[in-house]
Amino acid sequence: MDSTASSITLGWTEPLDDGGCPLTGYAVFRDGGSQGTPSIEVNSDSDTDVRGIPTLRSLVVTNLPSGQEGQFVRFSVRAFNREGQVDSYSYAAILFAAVPNAPPSPPVLVEEESNSTWITIGLIELSEADSSHSDV
Repeated sequence: MDSTASSITLGWTEPLDDGGCPLTGYAVFRDGGSQGTPSIEVNSDSDTDVRGIPTLRSLVVTNLPSGQEGQFVRFSVRAFNREGQVDSYSYAAILFAAVPNAPPSPPVLVEEESNSTWITIGLIELSEADSSHSDV
């Protein structure tokens, strides 16, 4: 739903079938950037901000893997009621990227390809490390 440099806000809808028992809360899981099954809980078992709020539909996740720029991290949601749990059947995959570094040099005017109606500039191609794994 939203992201910053240090958090991601995830949102979901309640399960279509609660088995006849009202929901008691949720748990949110992520993988480690391997695009595997999300198994790392981003909130603890005793986190009443998530587990104890059956009407919760979004969560700000700050427990993010470090060093995952350029990787997709998958998230899933589990709903709880007194009869057990319901796992989501789909994942949200979010690409981790960082703000690119400033280019090592500014654009350069290419005078031999420029005229009174057309200006051509030259840019130095950024390496993957310089672009912080972002599309450039």
